[in-house]
Parts: sequence; C-alpha cells; structure tokens
Amino acid sequence: MGANILKRFTVTFDYKKNKLTLKKGTSFKEPFRYNMSGIELVYNGKLLVKEQDFLNISLVNGQIGNQNNTITLNYKYSFKPTYKIFKISKGSPAEKAGLEPNDIVLKINGEYTYNLKLEEIVEKFHQKENKKISLVIERNGQDYEYKFYLKDMLK
Repeated sequence: MGANILKRFTVTFDYKKNKLTLKKGTSFKEPFRYNMSGIELVYNGKLLVKEQDFLNISLVNGQIGNQNNTITLNYKYSFKPTYKIFKISKGSPAEKAGLEPNDIVLKINGEYTYNLKLEEIVEKFHQKENKKISLVIERNGQDYEYKFYLKDMLK
C-alpha cells in the first residue's frame, strides 16, 4: 500500500497471530493528494556543486566605500544528488508541456533540486490542482525551462 494511504492509520503488527490492524489516525480525513504532474522521478547519481561557503567582509580603519575595504568569498565543493524523469504519463501536464524521459531536473519552482530530497520534490507534484510548476531541466547538455499547471487526471 502507498504511503498516502498508510499515513492515515495507526498500523499495528501482531506477529504471533499473523495479524495486521489499522486504526484511523490523526490525518485520516486529510484530502487525498496524488501526483498531478504525470512525472515519475528517480535518483540519477551525484553532481559536484560549487557553493559559497560564507561571506567575509574585512573593513580597514572602519571605513566603507574606499579601496581599503576587502570582500573575501569562500567556496566549497560537495557532491549533491541529481534526479531525472524516469517516466511521463500520457496526456499529463508534463507531457503536454514537452518534458521527456531522461530529462535531468535541475530546479523546481526556483529551488535547486540538489538541495532537496526526492520525497520533497515529489511532494511538490502532490499539491492542489492548478498549482503552477516551473522546472529547469537539462537535456543533451542544454538547460530548458518548462511551466505547467497540476491537473487532476482522474476527473
């Protein structure tokens, strides 16, 4: 069973009696959300990312606005996860927008995906209908931007 169903219950396993018990939980009446983008994502390995570590401003003689001031930028490199589109549902908003399997998702709604967990990205596809989604993807070494609106495909 999917996590969207099980999270609505308190699940108890009785191994001696070979029994599973489900009781209504606190989120039982929450609206059921599912993927309204048509995108199935998968992990795609790691990417070496250059990030600003911190900003160090040194003021000489306490003055601002002259050449005695220095700004030092420090960077760090770290490996971050990447995600790609594994599958797109026929007739989905993502397919209609022009997205394709094997597109690497770089940004979602302005946020770099390497700073997000896969579950956090997928959750963005489970929001309310008509929510605008903006993706920056990499395809064949080039970056492209796509926009679409989530749509309830079960209606």
